[in-house]
Amino acid sequence: KGGCPSDKIVLGIPAYGRSFEGSNGLYSNFTKPTKGSWVAGNDGKGVWDYKELPHPGATEIYDEKLGATYSYDPTSKIFTSYEGPKSLAQKLDYIKQYNLGGTMFWSGDADAKSGSPRSLITQVYNTFGRANMAFEDNNLNYPTSQYANIRAGAAVTSAVPVTSSPVAPVTTVAPVTSEVPVTSSPAAPVTTVAPVTSEVPVTSSPDAPVTTVAPVTSEVPVTSSPDAPVTTVAPVTSAVHVTCSSYAPVTSSAVPETTPVEPVTTEATPAPTGGPITNPLETLAPTTTAAAGDQCKGNKNVCFWPLTGQTVDHSQANCKLFTSFIWCP
Repeated sequence: KGGCPSDKIVLGIPAYGRSFEGSNGLYSNFTKPTKGSWVAGNDGKGVWDYKELPHPGATEIYDEKLGATYSYDPTSKIFTSYEGPKSLAQKLDYIKQYNLGGTMFWSGDADAKSGSPRSLITQVYNTFGRANMAFEDNNLNYPTSQYANIRAGAAVTSAVPVTSSPVAPVTTVAPVTSEVPVTSSPAAPVTTVAPVTSEVPVTSSPDAPVTTVAPVTSEVPVTSSPDAPVTTVAPVTSAVHVTCSSYAPVTSSAVPETTPVEPVTTEATPAPTGGPITNPLETLAPTTTAAAGDQCKGNKNVCFWPLTGQTVDHSQANCKLFTSFIWCP
């Protein structure tokens, strides 16, 4: 109706409860609370971490009509109101029904143990599913700060958590040909005669040398310097970019030498601009310029934050310092 879009509304969920003492139960009088999880002076009385609820001796009750959870201990006469798994389930249905943006908790450390049946945050995660979660790192990048130590603070990491094994092999899906750019050692020239083509994919590991076992098309082996790393341009099956600090030499199981050949010294040829990337495993730097008009959502000549759909008061130069922002020309 011209107001705030529903997907911009986030429902706040408390991971704590409020207690009332001297009570005879629901809809009765009570006295001021004197206890709590984090009492400091007069602060925190009557506030309890959800993970401590219900208290020993108290009975937890879920009112389906009200969509509320509470507990009551007739011995201590303490009535406590809080969010529980059943009342939270009603709220999650409401979020899906009206296409709200999601949930917010205060605070995460007060929730029950992660993964347990009573964990509210785990319940939300399981209800919506990982594919519908918005993962975003805290902003630790302040390149325009007036303080040098803040400007040189913690580096910004990937917004989506990526788990990679340091010893997992990377499998190529195309044959490796010796005609790709080869970096030769200044002290040891590379002698080549004919390209050697492997007919099967080559499996490489960051921690072990790569050995091809496919038949060789030429009758003459290729001799390479032990110190000259070979860079392949074959695509990898992994969708995760991994940066390798070194490459193992490639050993070819070629047939024995039959004819002596005059050595030919070649120099490494740099990849032309716009050509294949000589190191496909190199991590790509994020861009800060809008690649397509739809990223800017109609905004022009402004610094834009795609995650929130907001414009940011930054010049073009400062906007490009932030990896989360893009400049909309």
